[in-house]
Formats: sequence, structure tokens, C-alpha cells
Amino acid sequence: AVIGGMAAIKTAIAESVAGNITQLLNSDTTINGKPVNGADIAILVRSHAQGDLIKSALNARAIASVQSSNQSIFQTHEAIEMQRLLTAIIEPQQEDNVRRALVTELLGYQADDLIRFENDSSEWENRLVAMQNWHQRWKQDGFLPMMRQLMQEESIHQRLLAYDDGERRITNLLQLAELIHRATKQQSLGMEEVLRWLCQQQENTSQSETELRLESDENLVKIVTIHKSKGLEYPIVYCPFVSLNGTTFKDKVYSFYKEGKPCLEVGSPDAKEHKDIKIAEERAEATRLLYVALTRAKYQCTVVCLPEPVYRNPDKTALGWLITNGETCTTAKDKKRFHEAYRTNMDKLASGNKGIIKLDELPNFTANVRYQAKHTDTQLTARKFTAKIKAQAQITSFSGLTAGAHTETPDYDSGFITDTRAELIDLPRPENEFPRGATAGVALHEVFENLDFTLPVTEQSDIVINALTKWGFEEKHQAAASLLIQNALQAWLFDGFTLNQLDNDKRLNEMEFYLPLQRLQIDDLKQILFKHLPDSQQAFRDALNSLYFDQVKGYLKGFIDLIFEHQGKYYLADYKSNSLTDYKPESLLLPMADSHYYLQYLLYSVALHRYLKKRLPGYSWEKDIGGVYYLFIRGMSPFDSAQGAGVFFDKPSVQLIDALDALFVREVAHA
Repeated sequence: AVIGGMAAIKTAIAESVAGNITQLLNSDTTINGKPVNGADIAILVRSHAQGDLIKSALNARAIASVQSSNQSIFQTHEAIEMQRLLTAIIEPQQEDNVRRALVTELLGYQADDLIRFENDSSEWENRLVAMQNWHQRWKQDGFLPMMRQLMQEESIHQRLLAYDDGERRITNLLQLAELIHRATKQQSLGMEEVLRWLCQQQENTSQSETELRLESDENLVKIVTIHKSKGLEYPIVYCPFVSLNGTTFKDKVYSFYKEGKPCLEVGSPDAKEHKDIKIAEERAEATRLLYVALTRAKYQCTVVCLPEPVYRNPDKTALGWLITNGETCTTAKDKKRFHEAYRTNMDKLASGNKGIIKLDELPNFTANVRYQAKHTDTQLTARKFTAKIKAQAQITSFSGLTAGAHTETPDYDSGFITDTRAELIDLPRPENEFPRGATAGVALHEVFENLDFTLPVTEQSDIVINALTKWGFEEKHQAAASLLIQNALQAWLFDGFTLNQLDNDKRLNEMEFYLPLQRLQIDDLKQILFKHLPDSQQAFRDALNSLYFDQVKGYLKGFIDLIFEHQGKYYLADYKSNSLTDYKPESLLLPMADSHYYLQYLLYSVALHRYLKKRLPGYSWEKDIGGVYYLFIRGMSPFDSAQGAGVFFDKPSVQLIDALDALFVREVAHA
């Protein structure tokens, strides 16, 4: 009889299989004249947990193995540690996050180190500076260059390789880094967005590309699930747990097929008949899976069988059912007959196959039985890398150019301007009632995007409420938001035109674009703007002196809040929820200059210019473009006394647009 709990039985089987493989690899056994090596051997399991048990037993005997699994990379220990590490890098000023990152196995610090840092402020400062440096590297050069620098500076490869499963850990880490890098490029993710993306992937793990990658293709023993082994062949196969996968069916509610039709059992009078059908279905599926496992080997298949009862229960797996020719195990008499049939038929298999099938007791191996690698005199040399790696195209944005931060999301008034040099204009508007700040800007933009401008805002309260609720605003702010937006829609823009005259089919909301940049340098841009900006925009010229960004080669990404057509001309509009002290048209130049919004609308104008050149036959800037509106909605009003308040308008010259268009033209390499 097998002694011990189920966990002990599984461990004993895993250790016995590992010992047997060790013995085989240390022997002089050959296949077609070549010594058997790890790559010749596959161990087939049903679950990731079984694979882990086998891998641990092989590691204990110094046998390297590679595990193929359906487990998602985002469910690994390395994914959790990556999340903690990135959290600290994104917010290096949060010292608790830094401490949590330091004690990960990636960075390798211990509790004693944290105590030492408490007593040595200079050493702790060094750790904080390192986090800040990685933060800056990520912001400047992207995620992957930062990750490579971090791994090199912190000797992560060497640290992880010290673990028994070091190759597995490194492979997981590199696969995570690759997936994060790909996501940042394909989705233009900023730092905080990367962290949110990673958390989402940990919750949603259905994508096939997130399955664990094999850590090596060297001569390693393969641990493969039976499902994944379908259609494959291996010289030598072990099936250690096929006698432990049987279960007693106890479900009260289940689906099954009867006369070719799908059925659901929820407590019908025919429940016993249906249970027998369900058990037969599951046995058939288990038998098919067993067939897959037993037919993967080309030369040798080793199967662990359990002829003795486990916990007084005989082998109820598909293997036991086949060996006993379908004996049942309901009563004590059945179990005795089952056990006798199992033994008798096993003996018949061994004696009647001319030595092809052999029965052995499960062997025990001492701990000192370990794999002894066969040494070779092969001399290896590194190949020289002679190819040229092209510099990777950057994706930046207006925010990235003006603030040094490469975030590619819609510009929703991340800060607000206070111009103390201007006079307050007293208008009947809800400016002081609706909250200020970036989140308020996001909510208001979402309302504008989804509204029908021609209908009263009060008739579209669901749109307002949904946006405010989504962004965390209380219902009490609905009236203020609605009045703010209605005033903006009814405010006079030009020649009696207001936004509430604009039908939906005349609007294009939140147009996303990528503007190719050949090699954009700040000096070249300033030279063009100084040459073409009119004297009336001296504030913009003055602001140029404070503008600086590193050279950009790649793409500029942006979102245009609104493009609309009116009487055959096209206009570009951007909503601003900034809070100002003066909304008179002549006073808006200063806030436009301070936030470099002039650069934003010039970039957007070039994007619109290119878009219409491709879409509009006979297009020309002078004939078809009406101009640019920046709408500071907190200052807009339908009252005649406030006509034009909060509305900035400009139509850049065609010479300026053409000069910028030529500056941005991407250089095409010819072979």
C-alpha cells in the first residue's frame, strides 16, 4: 500500500522520476549511437503545479529543465516584482514604494539593508538618486533603454542566475520587458499608463502571447502539458501522474449530451441516468488524453501506475479503467475484484510482450545521486556584430515639446493659468461654482465630445451626469457644468455664428493624428516662428525664448478637440477650462503665450492642412481654412455685453504653415 498523504505521494513520484532520469543521463545509454541527453526526454503532466513539482525534483539533482505551460507571464512572481519596481521608478519621491522595490528579488536588498539605510542617510540618498535617474532615463529614452540600464547597474542577471530556477526567472523578466516595450510603442503609453496597463494584464490573462516562454532551447529536459504535447514526438517520455488524475464526480449541476443534444442537469427525476452519462463523457475525454500521453514516445515511455489503493480507493483514472477492462468500484466486493484485475492484467502485459513492457517497483534514490555533466573540449568564440542599428523613431506630443515629458494623451488643461496682470471681467457665469483642475477639464471635454450642439444641454443631462460621475464629481455639480457648457455653445464666435448652430455631420471630434518629423530641432523651429509670427503676436515671440526641447526624430502625436465646417470653410477649435482673471479677447494673448498654446495650434494646423490636402479636391489653405479658435469656456457668455469674451482666434499665414510643413517633412531613405 502507498503510505502518506496525497502531497507526499506526488513528491515521492516526482523524486523517483527525477532519480531515474539522473541515472539514465549518467549512464552510457545511447540513441542511434549518440549519448542520451536532456533534450531527448519529455515529462508529460496535466497541470502547472505538477510541472513545478517535477522541476523542483530535477533541480535538486542538478538537472536543467524547461517548462512549457499555459500559465500567463502576468501571473508570475516576476510580474508582481516588476509592478513594484515600476511603481517606485514612476514615483521615486514616494519612499515607501522605493523600499518595497528594493526588497524584491530583482534588486535583492534585505531587511538589514533597510535598517542600515535608516542610519546612513547618504546611502539612502544614493538609492533615491538611482530611482530618479531611472525615472529620467525612461522619460527621455523610453522604457527599454531604462530597463537595460537598470539590469546592468544592479547586476540582475547575475543575481537571478544564483537561484535554482534562475534561467526561468530571467526569461520571465525579459518577456515582461518585451511586452511592456511593445505596449508603450503600439499604444503610446506614458509612465503611469504603463503601470495601469500592467495591472490590467494581470487581471486579464486570456491572450496567447502572454503564455510563459521557454527559457532555453538547449539540451534540457522538457516538462510539457499533455494538451501541448499533442502532435509532438519525443525519444523518451515519462508520464508520472496519469494514475493520480481520477476524480469522483460529485457535481449537482452540470452539462452533458443526450442523444446528440446539449442538456443541463439541475435536479431532474433522471439525475442518476444523467450522472452515468456525464461520467462516461468524462472518462472518454480522459481516455483520449491518456492516448495522447502514451503515444508521444518514439523509443521509451515510462508510466507510473498505482495498483495499490490510495486512501482505500483504487485507481479511478482512465488508465485504471483500461487496465481492468472497465471494472467498476462501487462496493467493497467491486473494489476487491478491481484490485485483482489490475494486478493480473499488469502481469499479463509484462509477461506477454517479449520484454517490451517491464514492471518495476517505484525506486528510491539517495540525495547524493546527482547529474554529472559530460565535459567536452569544444572551443567557443563570440561572433562579431557588424550590422548597424537604426535609431528608433520617437513619439512625442505638444506636452512633450513644451514640458520635456513625452506623454501622448489628449491635452485636457493639466494646470490652470492665473494672470495677475489682467483685469477681472465680471460676467454672469458659473466659473466659481464648477471645480477647477485637470480632472474637471477631462470631464468637460468628454461632455463636449458627446453632446449634440443643436439641442439644449438640459435635454442631454444623461451625457453630463455620465461624464461627471465617471470622473468623480458629485451630482450637485451638474447644474454648474451644464450652464458653463450651454454658455459656451451660445457664445458669439463670428458674424453671428455660434457652436449650437453646428450639426453633428459638420463636426469631427477628437481627431487623433501622427505628424511625421524628419529631425525637429528647437533652433530651426524658432527661426521659422520668429520670421513669420506677426508683430501683433509679440507675446508669442517673447515666449519662444523660454521654449526648449531635445531634438526629435519620429512622430508627433496629438488630439484635435474639434474640427468643424461652416459655409465651406474649415475651422480648428480647442476647449480650454483654464481659470483666468481676464477673458477679454485682447487679454488672451498672455495665457496663450505662457502655456505655448500658439505652438499647439500651429502643430494642429499643419496636421489639419495635410489631412485636407489628401481629402479635399482642389484644397488650398487660403481658400478653405477659416482659422483657429481657442475657447476658454469659463469666460464665454451669450450676453451681448460680453461678446467675444473667452474666444481667441487666429488664422496663421499660409507662408508660416508652408514653412512648418516643410520643416516637418520626413526624410525618406533611398536604397
